[in-house]
Parts: sequence; C-alpha cells; structure tokens
Amino acid sequence: MKRKIKVFLRQSFTESDEQQQILIQKIIDKVTGYQSEYSEVSIVNGNRAHNKDTFKQSFERNCGLEFTPTNFRKVRLDLLSKSDLFIIVRTSMSESSAFEVAYNIFKGKNIPMLFLISESAPIKTTLIRELHDLSDATYFTFDKVDDNPLLDKTIEAFIAKKEK
Repeated sequence: MKRKIKVFLRQSFTESDEQQQILIQKIIDKVTGYQSEYSEVSIVNGNRAHNKDTFKQSFERNCGLEFTPTNFRKVRLDLLSKSDLFIIVRTSMSESSAFEVAYNIFKGKNIPMLFLISESAPIKTTLIRELHDLSDATYFTFDKVDDNPLLDKTIEAFIAKKEK
C-alpha cells in the first residue's frame, strides 16, 4: 500500500495575476504528478492555482465559510499542521508566506520546506532567507517552469526525502 504524502503548497495571492496563476498551476501539476512505488502526493489545500481575483471565492466555495482573515488563517494553519511537507512558490512578495513559514517553524511541526523562487521575485526579506539553522529548508530559484529538468529534480528530491 502506498503512503500518502500530504503537501501544503503556499502561493502568493494578493499580488498574483493570471500569468502567475498559470505558472503556479504548472508547478502544482508537477507536484501532484510525482510518481513513486512507495507513495502518492496530495496537496492538502487544493490542486488549483489562484490569483488575487479568485482566491477568496474559492476559499468560500471549498470551505463553506465566509472569507475573513480569522477564518482563512484558521483553515490554513490547520491544514499546515496536518501536512508532511511545505512547498512555498514565490512569484511575488507575500507577507502571509512569511507568517506561515514562521508558524511552521515555531508553533507547528517544523516540517521540511522547499522554497521555489521565481527569478522575478527574489527573497529580499532577511528573516526568511537561509533558514537552515532553524529548519530543513531547501531553496531553488527558477527562470522557467516548462522544460526545466533542474526544477523537476528538485521537486522530486524534496518529496522523496519524505519516503525515507
């Protein structure tokens, strides 16, 4: 029987546009397409990318709750606490990503994190760079998603760590 690996995938919402949504969807498809004889991957917070115009309605539809900061935070932190791996896809600045990373390290289970960073959105915030002293954190900067064997290998290696 295959083991289920639960991934919490963080994407920028409030500053993301339709182009970023397409890019993030391609990464989601790569993660959910991971194949192994030992395990299968599920993304606990959904297999659909969103943008600044779609994420609130999607939350309400999927959770049956009104979108409020309290409801959104409660649901997301609950899903993060039930996850085995944390993938952060950075395509634009996101303060909420920093909040969820800090929660994972200091209040959550401190699960391994993979930062997939678009060249167009480098991490400038000192406090979320080089987290190796606090957590199992991997950083990978990409310029494109399609035809990027290094990106594919990075995702596969990150997920495979959980199989061991």
